[in-house]
Amino acid sequence: MDDASQQPPDSLSGLPLKPRLALLHYSAPPVTGGVESVLGEQAGRLAAAGYDVRMIAGRGDGELLPELDTAHPRVRRLFRELLAGRGSETEFRELSSTIAGSLQPLLADRDCVIVHNVLSMPFNLPFTAALLASRRRLVAWVHDVVIRDDDGSPVESVNYPFSLINQRQPGVSYVAISETRREDLRRLWREPEAKAEVVPNGIDSQRFAGLSRKLMGLLSPIPVDRAWPLILIPQRVTENKRIELALAAAAQLRQRLPRLTVLVTGPSDPHSHQGELLSQLLRRRQELGLNGTVYFLAEQAVAGRAHPINADDIAMLYRLSDVVLLTGRAEGFGLPLLEAALSRVPVVCAALPVFQEISGGEIYPFPVSGDPASIAEALLKALDTVVARGRRHALQRYSWPVVMEQLEAVIAGAVAARGVAAAP
Repeated sequence: MDDASQQPPDSLSGLPLKPRLALLHYSAPPVTGGVESVLGEQAGRLAAAGYDVRMIAGRGDGELLPELDTAHPRVRRLFRELLAGRGSETEFRELSSTIAGSLQPLLADRDCVIVHNVLSMPFNLPFTAALLASRRRLVAWVHDVVIRDDDGSPVESVNYPFSLINQRQPGVSYVAISETRREDLRRLWREPEAKAEVVPNGIDSQRFAGLSRKLMGLLSPIPVDRAWPLILIPQRVTENKRIELALAAAAQLRQRLPRLTVLVTGPSDPHSHQGELLSQLLRRRQELGLNGTVYFLAEQAVAGRAHPINADDIAMLYRLSDVVLLTGRAEGFGLPLLEAALSRVPVVCAALPVFQEISGGEIYPFPVSGDPASIAEALLKALDTVVARGRRHALQRYSWPVVMEQLEAVIAGAVAARGVAAAP
């Protein structure tokens, strides 16, 4: 194998270029499927992170080789024959050789080849054999293992070519998408301590919440994907809203909640002291050391233009948030309580009679006098629910920024490893 990992340094930075990658599967987006979705996310996010990414599949986008597709007539027929125990060894070798010849120029300059499911599933075993013969650094990304329907145990076969997926292959780095799937691999291999990393699938909280591209752009300076909790204040910046109390409460909670993020959506009051209160709050934020914790969307407003977000955007932000915080001292109604209820988001607010009336008492109140300690305590209570804890777990373990760190570590380890896949 040529050592493709010995890349020249970037002429501008003097640093080594990031590894050149190939990502492979039977099919790629826009083909619909769970594996295809993860493949597309990995490819897009790795490219955005500065990697040279080549996506290779039998169908969909990317570099297309029809014989990689499990729906290819020749592949499908041979698969059925192999399952029936009457596949032609000659035809298997010919198809594998054809695939290997097509892959060679696409993989020759790649430092690491990430293969989704092809090294653990039997749907195109000539493809599996061709990859193992490529002498490249392979990472087998295991979404699925062939499982028996009756007792859930892996299907074992030592016979070639099924042995390619049912036995651990030398020089291949294995990654399972869950602890459960890793244990399936180990049972299949009969190696209870066999090395296999676990890197889960990721979730994009902004996309799941239905955020528009415009809103994602506005939020790009804010680490919402890593925020926990994300506290939403869907109100104008006015003296009556007492947003300075939110700042003081955030200062008390920041050490306990290091990824705390507070987002104030509203503009400055257009009727009085325009801009002055916002300037005071920004200075107070600086004094409290909250510049990376509290964000005002009013800071992104352009003079003479409308506020950068509208009611539809705020509805999306409710779905992204963990808690809604209302610090106002007096209200005649309380529409944010209804909006939060429809979004299934808890509300922390002053114990105003109108808030009790509108919410039916389903709020986390603090005294109207509004001391920061009582607000902080109410926020902690609102966050100590099954829903809030579940969201925290999802973000801490499965958000794409977290998963990307693990993915990049796997790539670095595979590139640094000396071994390569052995020919079957």
